[in-house]
Amino acid sequence: MMEASTLSPFDRSYMIGRLKRQARSIRLEAARAASILATQLTSLAATIEAEAAALEHEIDGQVPTFEA
Repeated sequence: MMEASTLSPFDRSYMIGRLKRQARSIRLEAARAASILATQLTSLAATIEAEAAALEHEIDGQVPTFEA
């Protein structure tokens, strides 16, 4: 980045505006990414819960046999 003292007032104002727009854009992108990540993690949690339920069902369906 250039030194602020070497910029004209117009260039400085332009750069400040551009940086603020860039920051807003990145914040919006982060918010969208967070939403997508939350959806993916929720889906993953549901898949893991389904696996646990399937294993529970398998275990519940088996009757242990004891041989003497």
